Amino acid sequence: MGVKHRVEEIDGVLVVYLAGYLDAHSSPVLELSLKKISEDLGPAHMILDFAEVDYMSSAGLRLLHVLTRW
Repeated sequence: MGVKHRVEEIDGVLVVYLAGYLDAHSSPVLELSLKKISEDLGPAHMILDFAEVDYMSSAGLRLLHVLTRW
């Protein structure tokens, strides 16, 4: 199933809406996508909305840890 995401910029803040399963298969894909978004748009604050995430494995938690180091 994987995770789907869409991004909005609201007052200079990136809001990333996530939906689906954030697991070992989808986390690397999402990480690359978020990294590209942050590189393209430059430094910005990012909010991740997990309201529609049905499942998150430890790989998803690892992604959160990685995001705090950017």
